[in-house]
Amino acid sequence: MRTIRTVLLSAAVLAGLLLDVGQSQAAPIFSLGDMVGVEQAFPTTGTVIAGPTTVAVVAGPELLGFAGAFNLDLSPGNIVIDFSPIGAPVVAGGVFPADFNGTHIFDSTGTLPAFLTLVVDPTSTVVGFDATRVTFDGNNIFLNFAGLTVGGPGSFVSLGVVAAPEPASLALWSMGAIGMAIGATRRKRRTQSV
Repeated sequence: MRTIRTVLLSAAVLAGLLLDVGQSQAAPIFSLGDMVGVEQAFPTTGTVIAGPTTVAVVAGPELLGFAGAFNLDLSPGNIVIDFSPIGAPVVAGGVFPADFNGTHIFDSTGTLPAFLTLVVDPTSTVVGFDATRVTFDGNNIFLNFAGLTVGGPGSFVSLGVVAAPEPASLALWSMGAIGMAIGATRRKRRTQSV
């Protein structure tokens, strides 16, 4: 009887952990009304050539023709940079080689959840833009287009964004994992003593 209770309790804790972790990781990074900072930098991340500007997340693009180069659209789990406004394709940075020519998106108010994961959407059409061109920490995202051809109809980059789990979720997950470990240890001791 005790073994059945232990197994049921363990299964319930594990199910709760899986549900909680899954919900935490799927948390939207942006919500309507959130304030987000955007700037364009060249030839380094510290040399701002357009912005910074702060925009409210709305349904549809937040910035049109920013830095004369792109439209920016932020949604709960996605960032889309559309280079169609450029017209004809051009090489970012042109004939001036640079370490960085790109966009910095940041938490301008300190109210957004920390950025946990960014994934380049495979439908993105800017050839050569991959995960090596994305750097981020909890509050900053840098997208580097230096040397890539951008612009023209249908030229865009899309990124999936996932928020870090909230501290309460991590605490709940940790407590469940500790409980599972204690239960396993007790079962092992009982088995060894028999």
